[in-house]
Amino acid sequence: SKVAQMIGEAVMREYGGRPEEFSSHAAIQTKRMFIRGEEKDISKIVDHAIGTVSSQIVEMVSKLWPHGGMDLIRIDLVGGGAPLLENPLKEAFPQTRMVAGAQWAIVNGLYLAIDQKVE
Repeated sequence: SKVAQMIGEAVMREYGGRPEEFSSHAAIQTKRMFIRGEEKDISKIVDHAIGTVSSQIVEMVSKLWPHGGMDLIRIDLVGGGAPLLENPLKEAFPQTRMVAGAQWAIVNGLYLAIDQKVE
């Protein structure tokens, strides 16, 4: 994910080594990471990455839809990053709602589409 990539790059700049991708993904939830055998609080790095990605999404939506999405009735949030991005996106677009099972919604939709084509 873009957030995990940004975390890895920031950790590399600050601590001089690139973490494994799974460590960056885990840090999104825990805001902590083991670096050279020592557990570090990287909450500032994680929060900055989430804030940056949220801002980029808000900027893209504002460019794609006239009036910055003001006339959109509802924005459904799906995908693995949905739980992380829900609050920042709701601040910009109050009509945002996270779909039930958001982390699996895309995969489930693809499965259903493929399953229907096979029949």
